[in-house]
Amino acid sequence: MIRSKVRSASRRLLATFGADSRSGRHASSGGSSIGTDCEDIFERMPVAVWLQDYSTVGSWLDALREAGIDDLRTYFSEYPNEVDHCVGLIRLLDVNRAALELVGAAGKEDVMAVSLEAELTDESRKSFVEQFVAIWEGRGRIEIEFVGRTLSGEEFPCLLRGSMCSPTGELDLSRVVVSIIDITERKAAEVRLEELVRSKDELIASVSHEIRTPLTSIIGSSQLLYSEGARLSDAEKDEMFQILVRQSADVANIVDDLIVAAKADIGKLQVMSMPVDVYAQATQVIETWDRRAVDHIPLAGESVWCVGDPNRVRQIVRNLISNALHHGGERVRVFVESDATTAHVRVIDDGPGIPMEDRERIFENYQRGTPIPGLTSAIGLGLGISRYLAHLMGGDLTYRFEEGESIFELSLPLSETDSDACNDMSDS
Repeated sequence: MIRSKVRSASRRLLATFGADSRSGRHASSGGSSIGTDCEDIFERMPVAVWLQDYSTVGSWLDALREAGIDDLRTYFSEYPNEVDHCVGLIRLLDVNRAALELVGAAGKEDVMAVSLEAELTDESRKSFVEQFVAIWEGRGRIEIEFVGRTLSGEEFPCLLRGSMCSPTGELDLSRVVVSIIDITERKAAEVRLEELVRSKDELIASVSHEIRTPLTSIIGSSQLLYSEGARLSDAEKDEMFQILVRQSADVANIVDDLIVAAKADIGKLQVMSMPVDVYAQATQVIETWDRRAVDHIPLAGESVWCVGDPNRVRQIVRNLISNALHHGGERVRVFVESDATTAHVRVIDDGPGIPMEDRERIFENYQRGTPIPGLTSAIGLGLGISRYLAHLMGGDLTYRFEEGESIFELSLPLSETDSDACNDMSDS
């Protein structure tokens, strides 16, 4: 009943005023194309723009009001086909070059030949409903995000802005300006930001756990030494002090990674450049570790001098060994060697390896792998920080999986000290 009244009122209005009519609510300026003075500007605009005539849409909406409809959204919800009918009333007047590029059209005739009603998707239908509601409510401007589609059918997220106002500010449906912006990059950035926020939330939880674990040992050992020190044997006291040293070092290492990450985020991190014995730094890292954790890790190779920062070299090696202990296999080993120009430190384990699609992602900060049962997960900074430090020192950190083994390889430029030694050996 309602639909028949709407159709009847609509036919009377269209018969009286025509497709480009004026109505009491929706004024029309009467033109159907862009003036010559503005045509060049229109074509040169870097934003995709459609010029459309919604006059008949305005008349049809007025017919709805005359038929007693007061809630357009509810009406479209009850009669979804009416949306398609209303879309079919839109008349395309012109498009600019940017619009042709956006939808992949060779010329304007390709766009003009498209039937909006026939090409409707669920996404575009929603956008048209919002446009019609804006007209219904007398709003002269609208902004909508939806998924657009090129002429070849490729979908892309976009931002639609519509202006239905004349220069005097009145609603003018005869020359509706619609601009569409491809927001693919923005959407991708939003996804990355959401992932970063989620990862940082996980980082905070992980840092809290990892710092709490050694702090618990530090507090417990300190309290025991304070309250029971007089009754403890020298061996027991020595064990307590070793626990304090080891756990304090663990906390310091975690804090060090966090400080480096914070400085890296704001571009304030600096490294020294000096001759560094890589083998000696790796030895120092292993010797200062908890022997129970690294006693099974052999260090092979020989003294190799690179150009770098000794503190940062140790930090990288420490993170690589920690990563192998947390995520690698049971057999872990460290190997140091050099070629004619580069010093290499390889941390190798016989774990299952990292999936191909994750082999670069693991070097992003706040990314965490799956821990080995019984071990806590790393805080998700070590590998990202380590590669960043390697790059600052003129080197690199890479991952590969060969012959059933994971290989993390730190490469740093040789210092002249080691280069000269290599040359002397080759001359002899």
